[in-house]
Amino acid sequence: ASFCWMSKKLHHLADPWAISLAVAYALSSYVITYIGNLMWLDAIAFLPLLVVFVTQLSKGHFSFPYILLLAITIVANYYTAFMVCL
Repeated sequence: ASFCWMSKKLHHLADPWAISLAVAYALSSYVITYIGNLMWLDAIAFLPLLVVFVTQLSKGHFSFPYILLLAITIVANYYTAFMVCL
């Protein structure tokens, strides 16, 4: 759902394309590998949302949701959040 929202927000894709890309993201080997480790799935779900907020920051708009979501990701799982921050 977060990847679908990101693709609609950033690229203004039609619903079928956005849903198709979201399903491809959900079925990618990276996500499937982490399904066995449920505590790491939060960073995978938050990554598309963080990308949207980073693009807002790059355009010069202050984004409090970015700071809040990144803080939640770091607290929830510091290891995967470190990779997300990079």
